[in-house]
Amino acid sequence: MAKVIKIGHVAKFKTSNGEEAEMINFSLADKSGAILATCTDTSKDRMIKEGKTLHIREFILKNGRVAMSHKTKVLAKPNMDIPVDILQKAEHLILPPSPIKKVEEILASPLRSITTVQGQLSKIESTKTVKVNGTDTVIRTISIEENRKKIDVTLWREMAEEDLKIGQYLSISHCMLNEWQLHKSLTQHIIQPLTTTVRGNIDSITLNDIAVEIALKEDSKEEYKDFSVDLAIIRSVFPDTLQVRVEDLENYLLQKLPILVELIVQGSNVQNMHLIEQDVWTMMLNSKEPTIITQHILRLKM
Repeated sequence: MAKVIKIGHVAKFKTSNGEEAEMINFSLADKSGAILATCTDTSKDRMIKEGKTLHIREFILKNGRVAMSHKTKVLAKPNMDIPVDILQKAEHLILPPSPIKKVEEILASPLRSITTVQGQLSKIESTKTVKVNGTDTVIRTISIEENRKKIDVTLWREMAEEDLKIGQYLSISHCMLNEWQLHKSLTQHIIQPLTTTVRGNIDSITLNDIAVEIALKEDSKEEYKDFSVDLAIIRSVFPDTLQVRVEDLENYLLQKLPILVELIVQGSNVQNMHLIEQDVWTMMLNSKEPTIITQHILRLKM
């Protein structure tokens, strides 16, 4: 008897007969410990649910894993309580600890290290198909930039077909560091939008029906970053624009440029915007403690 703790990826492969098949990976635990498990019988998928306690018979113990097939008997049992330390161990069998590291640190790490990389999406290649265990598998390579350092990340399967955009901020966890022909890169496991703070100077804009497109120059950097800010956010930051007609709004904002701002960005979406006073901006550029300076950011009352 054991409890399903964490479900991992589903691997597709071809049998010796050339038939396509699937294998689900997951972890099991009881009060004595945790173990990895696999199942190649898709009819049992409805039983393999996180948190479900099972009575499993007629399985094979293979390479330290519980290997389940069509011969395996799986029955539901009442809930089993698992000690916290064993629960954590079972989760780590599927998702090992993934510390957040800067790109520079990742590039200096040992090969096959597991890590989380965070940064801005600077390159997206087209998807391509490769053979994995005889099955066509979609992959795509992207580049993540952080503090002017870049690293390639290979996305697999469904994640390779995610709708990503250049400039989007991402957090990609459980990546493995690999090397091919002296080029280090990451293979991803979990990808999600990253919420980050971007500070800089807006010096050009354009207006459409629902948003203001802005070009922001970050701190002392030379390059510009483009963002789209909803009109609702613009009007909340500049309250007197509530009295300005949409067709006049662009000219109104142009008269205020340049504008020092702090943007709260999730992925490629601006969640909020704050204005920064000039003296506070100077303090932020010179300070080694940005978390303290950030407290001085004020909404400008027009």
